[in-house]
Amino acid sequence: MARPRVPLIERSAVVATALAIIDRDGLDGFSIRKIAAELGVNGASLYHHFRDKDAILHGVRLLIVRESELAQPPSPGESWPDSLRRMTLGYREALLRHPNAIPLMAPNILLRPFSLSLRDSIADTLLAGGVPADLTLPIIDSVESLVYASALLNPEQLGPRARLPLLPTDEVPSLARALVAAPTSAQATFDVQLDALIGGWAALVSLSA
Repeated sequence: MARPRVPLIERSAVVATALAIIDRDGLDGFSIRKIAAELGVNGASLYHHFRDKDAILHGVRLLIVRESELAQPPSPGESWPDSLRRMTLGYREALLRHPNAIPLMAPNILLRPFSLSLRDSIADTLLAGGVPADLTLPIIDSVESLVYASALLNPEQLGPRARLPLLPTDEVPSLARALVAAPTSAQATFDVQLDALIGGWAALVSLSA
């Protein structure tokens, strides 16, 4: 029998199915067998398209990054702080849509060549906006660390009071006062943190001009 011209298995379908399984069952529940069962194919046939399980997970990482639209170029007249804020919020939203996959997205994982070209694009935006070269990578690292830690440490997006529920017997008056005055939601808290971070970098960039 002649070999079909169109592959019976699409790589994109495998990756999308893998992410759906991770969303539903967690990383521990992800397996080649489950992907094959959901696609209605033989598990061994997946190895004609992917070297191994890690190659599929690599595809999952790229899919999440693409969902975040990090590669979207700045709009005309958009300042580098606004571009950075937009990209950071988009990446955070993508991570929070897939909380079970957040450990896959650790900043120390290098998705060559995609993550290098992506960082190059962000660096180009910062440099074109007047950010000195010596501050460019620290800025990128700082916002990446903030968004990853925010999503990893609080995937359920609990507000400050829900994360730190105080009992009447807790003798922490300063913390109690801070909690009362704190933003009520996780998103509002992150917005304050991001504004402070980007504002601090903007101040340093102005001083170095």
